[in-house]
Amino acid sequence: MGSFLHGRLYRYPVTVLIGAGVVLSIIGGCQLTGLTNQSSPSPVTPATTAAVPATTQPVAPGIQPGPPPSPTASATTATAPVSVTTPAHTQAAKPNATTRPATQSTAQGTAPKDNGRIRPGVTYTGQGTFYSLGGGLGNCLYEGAGLEASHAYAALNDADFENARMCGAYIQATGPRGTIVVKIVDRCPECKPGDVDFSQEAFAAIADPVAGRVAISWNLVSPGDIGNVQYRIKDGSSAYWLAVQPRNHRNPVVSLEISVNGTWLALPREDYNYFLAPNGLGAGPFTVRLTDIYGQQLVNSGIMLSPTVIQSTSSQFARH
Repeated sequence: MGSFLHGRLYRYPVTVLIGAGVVLSIIGGCQLTGLTNQSSPSPVTPATTAAVPATTQPVAPGIQPGPPPSPTASATTATAPVSVTTPAHTQAAKPNATTRPATQSTAQGTAPKDNGRIRPGVTYTGQGTFYSLGGGLGNCLYEGAGLEASHAYAALNDADFENARMCGAYIQATGPRGTIVVKIVDRCPECKPGDVDFSQEAFAAIADPVAGRVAISWNLVSPGDIGNVQYRIKDGSSAYWLAVQPRNHRNPVVSLEISVNGTWLALPREDYNYFLAPNGLGAGPFTVRLTDIYGQQLVNSGIMLSPTVIQSTSSQFARH
């Protein structure tokens, strides 16, 4: 089912995980008046923050992601972010989202720079359109995050979305009327490379909504006061099947590893924005190493096997 918005037909696939590893795909219409998917509000309370920078220079864009990161020298920096409300788009099970702090967060140097499609310091161009989540979650499945409240969200075209790699990324977009920073929470399968589908309010900040479709330019940014990194263990997770989602990260995340008997095990990222251990990793708690697009790494210990609970940390990636 689809609907026309200014002469354009939108269709958004929804990926839903049911039980232990069964995936259900649903095609849902997306139009100006919004989708009618279920949502799961529950604000998250962040903790204090320690930021971890890495010195890096922008690189030219590429297509294929690079090799898994490995740690090198350490670096630390202090920031004082505040929490921000963010949005999302599509469908998932309702969570029982409460907040639990992780026991420890530390910085652990840098890893090699990521070679994904979207690069820091590069300006991209395409067409801007708009839609509404309509109470949905978006393909990034940010349950319980109150994503629609700020209206500053957007869906990225399939190519640039890059199998959920851009979930949680912040971009600064410019149109005929002005500039706005939005969070990527969804994908637009019918959009072309460079295209961005904005919330109605975000689109109105950069162009006249009557236009419906306008030329835009955009680039990655590191926002300021957003609070600390968080983790969510997906519903259905157990000692025998585990899905972990990092969230509220300042920069795009390129890898998530869990320490297993002193060795870092890299978990593959699914297109519904969870990192998966299909055979599980035991009962936890887990020590997680998160790497961003700049090669910065955060190590968070004490992540519990507590499905649907949003677990806050005391760390955050540095701004770039």
